[in-house]
Amino acid sequence: MSKKKFIKPILPDKYISSSKVSGLVACNFYHFLNEKHVALVMFYDPENPTCARLKPHLVKQAKVDRDPEHGYAAVNCLEEAELCKREGMLNLPAFKLYTKGLEVNKFGDTFDYLQMEHMMKECPVMLRVHKSQKPKDPDCPRPPVTNWRLK
Repeated sequence: MSKKKFIKPILPDKYISSSKVSGLVACNFYHFLNEKHVALVMFYDPENPTCARLKPHLVKQAKVDRDPEHGYAAVNCLEEAELCKREGMLNLPAFKLYTKGLEVNKFGDTFDYLQMEHMMKECPVMLRVHKSQKPKDPDCPRPPVTNWRLK
């Protein structure tokens, strides 16, 4: 009998503060991306003022986009340094556009709401992806199991 892989729940990103933008970590990153036809991810440092300036652009785009195949997410590079390194994030903030888990394009700190909207609409014609190409996440650490008994 094989063990079912534990996937950390995907919750809204605390820094971005929008229910439309998911907070991702290393062990659920591709799980989220592989499920979306197009996904835009902001890699940020919560202490960086430029990240704070660009945050409303991501929130606005996520709120106006009604396509269920589109996803918006954010990664805190102070907490997820290995993930940011794996994705080649050297200068923050940075945005990456993915389709079915594969990177399509990368943008720096001049990326705004209008450019986000344009790229999300244009992405489906940029890349055609085969299901066998989907990247995979490392295993998530399981939450601790507590033993309890009713007395």
